[in-house]
Amino acid sequence: MFCGLAQGIKAQYLYKDLVITRQNNARWQVYQENHVRSVTLKSLEADGKPTEGFAGDQEVTADQVTTHTKTAGSADSWIFSQYSHGLMVKNTDTSDTYQSVTEYQYDATGHITSITNTATETDNHLKDVERHLWSYDPAHPGKPVSMLKIKNGTDTTYIRFVSDEKGNIAEERSSRLGQNLPTLFYYYDEDNRLTDIVRYNVGAQRLLPINIFEYEEGRVKSMLVVPEEGNSFYQKWYYTYDEEKELKTKDQCFNKQKELLGSIEYQYSFK
Repeated sequence: MFCGLAQGIKAQYLYKDLVITRQNNARWQVYQENHVRSVTLKSLEADGKPTEGFAGDQEVTADQVTTHTKTAGSADSWIFSQYSHGLMVKNTDTSDTYQSVTEYQYDATGHITSITNTATETDNHLKDVERHLWSYDPAHPGKPVSMLKIKNGTDTTYIRFVSDEKGNIAEERSSRLGQNLPTLFYYYDEDNRLTDIVRYNVGAQRLLPINIFEYEEGRVKSMLVVPEEGNSFYQKWYYTYDEEKELKTKDQCFNKQKELLGSIEYQYSFK
């Protein structure tokens, strides 16, 4: 069975809110520049055979990417990603029993000021609302200094960011109900590209990475993901691109033993 893309632990607000959103906006720009109309996703098992029961496709319009996937034994899943002026403004992830709506707001320079997620279990109507409110250094536009995570209007986590000597965010410090939460550490290469996200592992009694990134030709070439603290299982993803169009053509997933678990191939049609 093909592996899923785990995102590691629940924190990583800098990475999940700012870095991933920036990557999604960049992918949208590449789609527009190449006049992409649709994308077909082909899932392959380790032996190269198609994943039984899998279907995946994307439709691209002037302001939206609609992603549809289905796996054997599961209902259809839909993601509607809406864009305005090149920036994602709303993302709706829905299936037959679940819906998650994320709305993004930006300042005049295109930096995120708030992200609001509303999650609903459609079978029993349970709802969670979580807001992330971002603040930046007035002297350095785009450099985050703090963030508030407010869940259901009352439960607040305070996040503070500490910079290194180059101005990159080096530490993500959080506190909730007066208690400090584990600090995340961010490391960069000489080109100021994020290479490692690290947290103290209680079991190992030392700092261990939860994400490691490698780059090639200015793009992410690979990403290692440790699903959760203390779990020796991890995935390493390798990405292949069309050099001319800069469109992703293949994702490959390997386990700790460097065994291929599966892959996804992308096929494009153009306007």
